[in-house]
Amino acid sequence: YLIHVQGEKAGEPFYLEEWQKFHIRNVYGWINKETGDRKHRYFYLEIPKGNGKSAFVSGLALYMNAVDGPKKAETYCVAGDTNQARIVFDSCKDMILENPKIKDKFIPRQYSITHKKSGGVIKVLSSDTAGKHGFRPYFIAFDEMHVQPNRELYDVLTKGMMKSRNSLC
Repeated sequence: YLIHVQGEKAGEPFYLEEWQKFHIRNVYGWINKETGDRKHRYFYLEIPKGNGKSAFVSGLALYMNAVDGPKKAETYCVAGDTNQARIVFDSCKDMILENPKIKDKFIPRQYSITHKKSGGVIKVLSSDTAGKHGFRPYFIAFDEMHVQPNRELYDVLTKGMMKSRNSLC
């Protein structure tokens, strides 16, 4: 359902590369049959620049918000500063706006994207932790985690994940 929105593949369907399929199977493929709980709730991926990490993570954010998540799922695009965090967020927004198959399912705004059916929201966060203690993240997309000034935001958000069953960071 997604399309590439940048680079030489812009406008083409978004097909997963083999390395992406590998990670998807490892993260999403392990579910407890009795409880329905994920085996893995933390996913760390480190790949070189220019390999489509932002587009890949944007697709995961849209999936977690619109398909996998519960009603009013909270998805956060997080980085050391707002401009960096907006890379994944803006990619999500572009994937929505440029794709007629999903365009009518979301309400994209400047600072948030809302999934119409579930009420789930995607927002941008910077490394400042003030006012972020009450969040209930279902999916957290940390970009450039190595530039975070400290662990504070990571700790605040991942503790908030405990409020959402099957959340993923």
